[in-house]
Amino acid sequence: MSARPKLHYHSDCDFFAGCENMLVNFFNDTAVAAAFDISFSCRWSERYEAGLRSRVKAPPSLERYPLLSGTVLTRHAPSLPKSLGLAVRALNYLLLVRYWVLIWNVLVLARAWRGRGIEILHINNGGYPAALSCLSAAIAARLCGVRHVVMVVNNIAQGRQRYRYWWLDRLLDYLVGRCVTRFVTGSHNAGRVLQAVLRLPEAAFATLHNGIALRTNIETPAQTRARLGVDNHALVFGMVALLEWRKGHRVLFRAIAALRQLVAPEDMPLFLIEGDGPERAELIDMVEQLDIGKWVNFVGVEPHVFDFIQALDVMLLPSVANEDFPNVIIEAMALGKPVIASRIAGTPEQIDDGLTGALVDPNDHLMLARQIVSFVENKGSLSSMSTQARAKFEKQFTASVAVTRYLNLYKTLLTGE
Repeated sequence: MSARPKLHYHSDCDFFAGCENMLVNFFNDTAVAAAFDISFSCRWSERYEAGLRSRVKAPPSLERYPLLSGTVLTRHAPSLPKSLGLAVRALNYLLLVRYWVLIWNVLVLARAWRGRGIEILHINNGGYPAALSCLSAAIAARLCGVRHVVMVVNNIAQGRQRYRYWWLDRLLDYLVGRCVTRFVTGSHNAGRVLQAVLRLPEAAFATLHNGIALRTNIETPAQTRARLGVDNHALVFGMVALLEWRKGHRVLFRAIAALRQLVAPEDMPLFLIEGDGPERAELIDMVEQLDIGKWVNFVGVEPHVFDFIQALDVMLLPSVANEDFPNVIIEAMALGKPVIASRIAGTPEQIDDGLTGALVDPNDHLMLARQIVSFVENKGSLSSMSTQARAKFEKQFTASVAVTRYLNLYKTLLTGE
């Protein structure tokens, strides 16, 4: 029997998304494996497991449980005839399906974990209210006698909606709050919001900045630019983001339209838009309507995104909502790229305004345009910012630095120091 304390990770996501990146760091770090007897479970899907195995050299044995999602009854409602879809949603609401799913998941997890001597349960989730299996995990752990429950919330918490069974949700929040030893957020801003939503004392929360591991580049910057048809001497700004409203593509495109009045035509930079998403067609139409297609290029999904970032001069992320501690910002910093981002959520904790990049007000396309102009007119500042960005990444945002923060938290919980 191992003398190492048992540490169990649990996650719930439809695919291996950005909120799973710290799991990659934990599972690839030898210090975690040396200190703990690790196990891992999730609400399983083929897509999730494929993403996990593509990122982790030797992941822990994946425990698959028959866990249900809160949308088990309504997931197909949009594809049904309208009247039938409405009936399914009404039935889901009246029968309190999500709470029965919660109870089912608690029973499944409690049975799986009982008697295993797990000392720390680390729950990884995208936001709060969390996925039902993550809320269930916190409750099940306490029923099984797990000493410490850590719940990581990787986005800005949302308040409960009063038109639903608000009192039941508040009761659930109260129960989860009593079951979790420490809530962890990636930014201080997210921590303050979560504390307000859950109404718990400050001691119940911790902020631990995330980190990333550098990935091997396949191409040189010159090769990537050649493949994308970009001149090697052009000034290139780029975005890496899902094509959805919260990422602020519309703000950027209005800024580019305004930029035409602020710089000479020969000085206009090129803007590369990486990614795909539900608003792709609308965004392409917007570029045509604004007549900025000459400077905007949609490149689709890049299979090796670090190659794409490395080929840029400046990274952009003009998000308008639903951000916390965007990994893409520290990915750019790791490659020495200055970042212009909205002053939203945790981005001020990543970017030192004027040193490693620049912060602009969300939804302010004129401010964004003026900031881009300052980079166009002072290309010499890019070199200094590049050095500063890389230095800050090495000091604060590497995978090993981030993992050490969590190891220190685990030690504090186990020893009470």
